[in-house]
Formats: sequence, structure tokens, C-alpha cells
Amino acid sequence: MYARRVRLLMLLQFSAFIAFSLIDEGQAQKPGASYEPVIPKTWDDKALADLEVPLADPSHSPMHISTDDYYRIPVRPIYKSYPKYHPDKEPPSYREWLKRQDPVVLWDDGARRPRLVTEEDWIKAGAIVFNAPVLFGIQTSGPEEIRAFIAKTGDLYDKDGVSPFATYVIRERGKLEIGEVSCAECHSRVMPDGTVIAGAQGNRPIEQVAYLGLADDADFSPTGSMTCDRGRSSIPV
Repeated sequence: MYARRVRLLMLLQFSAFIAFSLIDEGQAQKPGASYEPVIPKTWDDKALADLEVPLADPSHSPMHISTDDYYRIPVRPIYKSYPKYHPDKEPPSYREWLKRQDPVVLWDDGARRPRLVTEEDWIKAGAIVFNAPVLFGIQTSGPEEIRAFIAKTGDLYDKDGVSPFATYVIRERGKLEIGEVSCAECHSRVMPDGTVIAGAQGNRPIEQVAYLGLADDADFSPTGSMTCDRGRSSIPV
């Protein structure tokens, strides 16, 4: 499980680079003006071939999937997320309320997607991708168990008691899931005053969360892993 999470986190670092490259910061723009960013190709055979230095024995160098195979992977939908609170800050009956909510897809490969007209629209869309989890576990822990999890791992929350690293997600009505492994998990930094810097070097104690306490906070499948959505990003490329 730990090795899988590490691989997923490494993949997300690459995905974060792709998400941030959507915005061409070199173009000045008037507020509200139409914006047409230069969007690089996400998966390119030639670029991948030049990305890594071959090993001393080339036969052991990694082989990536082809561009055609990559673009045949189904697009992963992004569902609406909700704040995951520290148990001492969670509003009364909050999780019960969440279970009554219907699933909301923010972005998929069809008609459901955010407005993409102005530069501000694209920045907001990038934030959706940045905060979108790809690993999901069923929430079963009560407040005391979560407090013990925080004490054991040193997990961090912002000044309002909200986790910048994990969210609640409703993908099925009545089923409350914890969403993990987003770009934000490795690239959000909680400052001493409780403010959060998005896109910074993260400071969540991921090793402790993954290895020491994650099993206490989620219901695992028989294989010992949380449910992972296997799909490529819904960034339109």
C-alpha cells in the first residue's frame, strides 16, 4: 500500500506540471477578455523518449505506453468535493448532511466542464484539477478515532480546521468517501498561523499518514488498498 501511494504521488507531481503549464503567464490580458492558452500535448512519444537518460544497460530502461494507448484511457471524472474538518471544528451533523447530497460531476469528457473563456476561468479550472483526488476510501471513523489518527501522524489542518490535503467526496448518494492523493496533497503548505500556500512545497507528514495511520481512517478492500480511479485527467487537450 505504501509503495503504491508513493508511485501515485510521483505520478501526481508530473500531473501537476501539466496542469500548471495550461496557463501561459507570458500573455498579458485585460480582465474579462477572451483567453486562448497554449495547451501542450499531455503525452508525446518523442518528448518522453528524450525525458530520461538511458541506463548503462539500455535493456533495463523503462518503456512508456504509446501516445495512442494513453489517449485510449478513459477520462477520469472530477466530482464535487467538500471540506474535511478537524473533529473539533466540524459543524454539527455535517457528515450526516453530506450523505444526503447527490453526486455532482464538475468535469468529464462530455458536456460537464467549467466555463473556459477568460484567463480567470482557466485559473479556477486549474484549481479544480489541482485539488481533485484520485484515491478514495469509505469514511468509517468517529471523532475519537480521528483525533487519535491526528495525534499519531501529526496531520495538519488550516486555521479554520479544514484539511488542505484531503476532502470528502460524494460519488454515490449515501456513501461518504475520503478523497486523497491530489496535487494539493504534496503541494500545499500550512503556515504557523494556519494559512495555506497552494502550490508550495507541501508539509503534510505523508509518510506517517500513509504508513502509520491511514488504515485507521478508511475501510480498505481485501487487497489492502483504497479505491483508485484509473483514468487520465479531464484536462481538455
